[in-house]
Amino acid sequence: MIKEETKLKRINVISRDFKVKKEKIKSLRKNKKSFFESLRYANLGFSLVTPILLFLFLGIYLDSRFNTKPTFTLVLIFLGFIVTLYN
Repeated sequence: MIKEETKLKRINVISRDFKVKKEKIKSLRKNKKSFFESLRYANLGFSLVTPILLFLFLGIYLDSRFNTKPTFTLVLIFLGFIVTLYN
C-alpha cells in the first residue's frame, strides 16, 4: 500500500513537471515569434533613418566642397525626407 502511494506521488510529480516544461516551451516559442516581429520593426526604423542620414552627410560634404554652407545640406535633407516617405 505504501509503495503504491509513493508510486502515485512520483507519477504526479513527473506529470506536473512535464506540464511545467511544456508550458515553458510554449512561452519560449511565443517569445521567439515576438523577437522576430520586433526585428521586422527595427528594420523599418533603419529604412526610415538611413536615407535621411545619407543625404545629410552628402549635403555636408557638398557644402564643404563648394563653400555653400547650408544650401546643399538643407536641400538634400528635404530630399531625404521625401525619399523616406516614398519608401
